[in-house]
Amino acid sequence: MAKEYHIAVDGQRQGPFSIDDLRGLGISEETLVWHKGWENWQKAGDTPELAPLFRAAPPPVPGSGHIKAPQVTVSYQTSPQPANYNGQYMKKPNNYIVWAIITLVISPLCGIIALVHAGRVNRRWYSSDLEGAAKSSGKAMGWCIAGIVFNLIMILILSQEN
Repeated sequence: MAKEYHIAVDGQRQGPFSIDDLRGLGISEETLVWHKGWENWQKAGDTPELAPLFRAAPPPVPGSGHIKAPQVTVSYQTSPQPANYNGQYMKKPNNYIVWAIITLVISPLCGIIALVHAGRVNRRWYSSDLEGAAKSSGKAMGWCIAGIVFNLIMILILSQEN
């Protein structure tokens, strides 16, 4: 079983996290970490298992005559990591895109508005606007419900006329 670590964020214990989780969270060498069996918290940079997270690429071999290419850091997530919001980690909110599409078919005006808000959830989440992502998720869900309820009311009204 892989080791799990806890980290200190703003004086609060968070975790447990695997080494891959910690890599995705972007901890620094100064971040305090703790593992089961340790008596005290340690700096992540002083921990042998975590030290590779902070190593830079080795310098070019002296006398190789090669031009040093600029280093490019690419940051991406293959699976979204929990995000920190007010000291708590939270999951990405549902964007309700499928419900927004269904609402678009049933009630076009409400469906368009729901789609706009559904599209904002991921964009805001990945730009670290966690509160905005949660609000957009709620608005998308609200417009989906409004469109479906409106359509059901119209069906009831129209069916009573016949």
